[in-house]
Amino acid sequence: MCYKERPRVNAGFGGFSRRWGPVAEVLSLGLTMGICLALGIGIGVAVDGRFGTSPWGAGLGLFWGLGAAVAQAWRILARSSGARINGSD
Repeated sequence: MCYKERPRVNAGFGGFSRRWGPVAEVLSLGLTMGICLALGIGIGVAVDGRFGTSPWGAGLGLFWGLGAAVAQAWRILARSSGARINGSD
């Protein structure tokens, strides 16, 4: 019985997604970090408006958003570098 390689499923446009997928993920870092920071500060300002804790909600929201942004950046960079190293031709 001879070994037969399975055909690739959904290889894309000439391997476009395989080649440019990690690059697109890294380029999305700025958008991801901006959204995380904006959500954190927005939620903090909303908490300030609701409970009257003027600078504390926005400050904590800023740190929460920054933590979320760093965590997402770490995940994106780890995934894209792993895909690049393990999926290299």
